[in-house]
Amino acid sequence: MIIKRIQLENIRSYIGLDLKFPIDSILLWGDIGSGKSTILMSIAFALFGFHNNISGNTLLRHGKNNGKVRLTFQIEDKEIIIERTLKRSKTSINQDKGKIRVNSTESEKSPREIKANVLNLIGYPDDLLNKKELSIFQYTVYTPQEEIKKILYDSADNRLQVLKNVFEIEKYKRIQNNISNFITQINSKNRYLKGLTSDLSDKKIQLDELDKDIIQKTKELRIKTSELNILTNQKKTKKAELKEVMDKFNEFSDIKEDLAKKSAFASSSKKSMDKLNKSIDNTRSKIDELNNKIGKFVNLKPPTELNLNQLTKKKKSLESEISKERKNEGRISTRIEQLERILEDKICEVCEQEVQDVEKFEHRILDYKKSLNKLIEELNKNEEEKKETDSIITKLTDYTSALERNKIFINQLDEKKEEFENLNGDIDNEIEVFDKLTKEIAELDEVLDKYKGIEDEKNVKEQELEQIEDNLNQVSKAKSALEADIKTFDRYKTNLKEEIESKEKAQEFSIKILQIKEWLQHLSEVLQSIEKEVMVNIWNQFNTAFQNWFNLLIEDESIQVKIDDSFAPEIIQNGYITDYEQNLSGGEKTSVALAYRLALNRIINLENEQIKTKDLLILDEPTDGFSSQQLQNIRDILHKLNTKQTIIVSHEPEIESFVAHTIKIDKKNHVSSVIK
Repeated sequence: MIIKRIQLENIRSYIGLDLKFPIDSILLWGDIGSGKSTILMSIAFALFGFHNNISGNTLLRHGKNNGKVRLTFQIEDKEIIIERTLKRSKTSINQDKGKIRVNSTESEKSPREIKANVLNLIGYPDDLLNKKELSIFQYTVYTPQEEIKKILYDSADNRLQVLKNVFEIEKYKRIQNNISNFITQINSKNRYLKGLTSDLSDKKIQLDELDKDIIQKTKELRIKTSELNILTNQKKTKKAELKEVMDKFNEFSDIKEDLAKKSAFASSSKKSMDKLNKSIDNTRSKIDELNNKIGKFVNLKPPTELNLNQLTKKKKSLESEISKERKNEGRISTRIEQLERILEDKICEVCEQEVQDVEKFEHRILDYKKSLNKLIEELNKNEEEKKETDSIITKLTDYTSALERNKIFINQLDEKKEEFENLNGDIDNEIEVFDKLTKEIAELDEVLDKYKGIEDEKNVKEQELEQIEDNLNQVSKAKSALEADIKTFDRYKTNLKEEIESKEKAQEFSIKILQIKEWLQHLSEVLQSIEKEVMVNIWNQFNTAFQNWFNLLIEDESIQVKIDDSFAPEIIQNGYITDYEQNLSGGEKTSVALAYRLALNRIINLENEQIKTKDLLILDEPTDGFSSQQLQNIRDILHKLNTKQTIIVSHEPEIESFVAHTIKIDKKNHVSSVIK
C-alpha cells in the first residue's frame, strides 16, 4: 500500500489542503501544533472512518458545518480513491454517504460499506468491521507514540489478549472454545439419541404384532369381498325383475293418468254445457226483450216534412225578425211618449218653441200608435210562429232520438240472434266432445282391469331390492372399514418402519459422534500444543527484533532489554531489572517504545501474508527526547527498515537529512498550510 495524495477541506486547522506523497522516505516537518498529526489522522479516517479516538468532533474545523477528506492510494495494480464527508447537525457531527473509486469504477456507499471495502482491499480480517480498535493497522502502519506506550503499561492479560488478536493466535483459542462447545453439543445430542433409541426393541415388537393384525384383517376383507360380489349379483337380478314390473306399472300409471285427464276433461265439458244452456236461455230472453222494444217504434211518424236544419234556419230568421220588431216597438213607443209630452207641455223639447198646430201633433201621435199596433200584431204572430217552430224542433229531435234508439235495438237484436246461433253450435260441439270422452273413459276402465295387482307386485319387488341394498350397504361398510383399518395399519406400519429406521440411524449416528468427540478431544490437545509453540516462536522472534532495534537506538551496554512471558518489555540496567517509568530518561523511554513498535511491525508483517500494508510505515514523533547521537541512529533505522514508503512526523530539523523528501507545515492565525 502506497499513499499518493491527501485532500482536506475544513479538517481541524486546515481550510483546504492538496498534498501529494512521493514513493520514498518522507518527513512531515513543522513546529509542535502546526498540523502534522492532522494529516495522519485524516489518512486513518479516510481508510476506516470513526475509530479509536478519531471522531467528528476531533476532525471537523470549529465553526464549519461541512468537511471532506479525499485519499488516493495504491495497492498492487489498483488505484483507489476514497472520499468521506462530515456534516454538523444541531446535536452531533456525523458522516454523510461517501465515495470509493477503484481504478475507473466509482460508487457511492455508506461509511460502513466503505470500511468493509477497505478491509477487503488491504487484506484485514472481516471481524474488524464492527470494532473501533484497529490493532493490526496501529501496530503495522500508524500508531501515535503515546498510544504505543499504553501497551507497555497495560495489564499482562490485556496485553496478551491484544497481541494474540494481532498475531491471530487467538484463533487457536477460539477453535478450542468451539471444540469445547461442540463437544458439549455432542454430549447433549448423545443423551438425546440415547433417549430416542431407548424403545427401539419395543418398536420392533410392535411391528411384528402389526404384521399379524394386517394378515388377519386381509383374510376378513377377502370374505367380505366375496359376500359383496354375491349381493351385487343378487341386486343386478332383482333390478332386472323390478324393471320388468316397473315397465308394466308405468303403463298402468300412464293409463291411469290418461283416465284422470279424460275424466277431468269430461267434467269440464259437462260444466261447459251447463254454462252454454244458461247462456242460450239468457240470449233468448234478451231477443224477446229487444223485439218488444222495437215493436214500440213501428207506428212512429215524423212531426213535419222539414228537416232539423231547415227548422233551425227558420227559427233563426224568426228570432232576427222579432229582434228588429222589438227595437222598432221601443223606438215608436219612445216617440209616442215624447210627442205626448210635447203636446201636454205645448213646448218642443228640441227647439223649445211653442206648439202652434195641436191637431197636427195629435194626428201624428195617432199614426204612430197605428203603426205600433200593427207592429205588435206582427211581433205576436212571429213569436207564436217561433214558439210553434221550437215545439216542432223538440218533437223532431225526440223523433230522431227514438229512431237512433230503435237502430241500436235492431243491431243488438241481430247480435243476439247471431250469438244464439253460435251458442247452439257450441253446445252441439260440446255434446259431441262429451260423448266421445265418455266412450273413451269406459274403454280405459276396461283396460285398467288387466293391470290389477301390478302395484302390489311393484311394492314387493322394491322391498326385496331394498333389503338386498341394505345388506349390500352393510357388507360394503364392513369392507370399507376393513380397508380403512388395513390402510391405517399400513400407514402406521410405514411410520413405524421409518421410526425404527430413524432410530437405527440415530443409534449409528450416536456411535459416530462419540468417535468424533474422541477425535475432537485429541485435536483440542494438539491445538493447545500448537498455540504454545506458535507463541514461543513469536516470542523468540519478537524478543530478538525488540533487542536488535533497541540496540540500534541506544549504544549503551549498561542497558539491555528483553520480553518477559507476558510480552512486557523488561529493562536491565547494570545487571538489575529497573523500572521503566521511574528510572529511564525521556530518550530511553522513547527508544523502548519505538523498538517495541518496530518489532511489532516486523513480526506482524512476517506472520500475516494477507496484509497489503507492508510497504507503508508511519512514525509519529519517533524521536521525542532523543539525544543528538540517538537522532543519528534513526538514519540506520530507516535504512534497515527498507520500506517502500516511510512517513515520519517530527519537529526535529536533523531528520531532514535522513529522508529523501521533506514536506514543511506551517500554521498562522489557526490555519495550517504546506510551505512551498
